[in-house]
Amino acid sequence: METPQIFALIGLFIGAAFLYWLGYRCGLQDGRTQAVHTLQDSHISEMNEVRKSLGCARYLNNRLIAHCEAIDARCSMGDPERKTLLAVASKLKLAAQTFQSLPADKSQVHSLLVLRDKTLAIADRLAPGDVTEEAA
Repeated sequence: METPQIFALIGLFIGAAFLYWLGYRCGLQDGRTQAVHTLQDSHISEMNEVRKSLGCARYLNNRLIAHCEAIDARCSMGDPERKTLLAVASKLKLAAQTFQSLPADKSQVHSLLVLRDKTLAIADRLAPGDVTEEAA
């Protein structure tokens, strides 16, 4: 082998090594960017799951607050108030029957009956009951 052939062979090896190194560096760079994108996608999906869990927790918290407020309202009003509401409901029924027998406007009868139903509903809420049944 002559000297120019040896230099050409050395240049060929150096060129092949450079191309190998360049391919390695490009592949390494692509792998890193792909890993970053994969991590970003996984973080986005985890954040969506956390948001869903937070929404569920907020919903349950609001339900618990409403239930506690209902219990507090029930505790502040007792049996005497319930009996008063039942007496008012019976008086409203009597007034509705009176207006029904008179030649009066039927809307008054209807409004009295609606008011009586609302009063009975409030009285039912004040009825003593098991707290665990209402929590379910």
